[in-house]
Amino acid sequence: MVENLINSNSQLAQNSHSLYHIPLSNAIKISSFGLIFFMFNSFSIDTITDKKLFVNGKVESKISLNEDGIKDGIERRYNKNGTIKYIAYYKNGKKNGIEEWFDREGKILSQTHYKDDIVDGVEKIYYDNGVVMLERRYSNGKKHGLEIKFNRNAMMCSILIYNNGILQEI
Repeated sequence: MVENLINSNSQLAQNSHSLYHIPLSNAIKISSFGLIFFMFNSFSIDTITDKKLFVNGKVESKISLNEDGIKDGIERRYNKNGTIKYIAYYKNGKKNGIEEWFDREGKILSQTHYKDDIVDGVEKIYYDNGVVMLERRYSNGKKHGLEIKFNRNAMMCSILIYNNGILQEI
């Protein structure tokens, strides 16, 4: 790990459970008796990746935090078997982008788009065979537009139309 850090001029350091991105531009490399030390005249932590482990040693979750400890980046949660369970993207503590849930085998269960921690955009829910079960649209946290239900063979079953959270008559 340290050898890779030195050779790549990476800005990555690690303690027992977290990764830190540390700018090395202010580092002074000191080599003495076969040991290498870095002295920093100043540094700041840009990103912290908090990692939690299951008892079996596999990763349970990884969350990117900013220097204030607020979620900022990717959050990943894993099943005990190591497959991905959940992925979400954060900006300053709020979900921004897609949130995805997966089953134990890693198959997609749902996808939901967020903007500033509010559902905004397309949401899809899937059958265990990977076919879309439900597709609906949100605007600012309210259903808005088409909500389409499909059967397991991807045949359309029903269509509902919403306007600002209110079901419209067809």
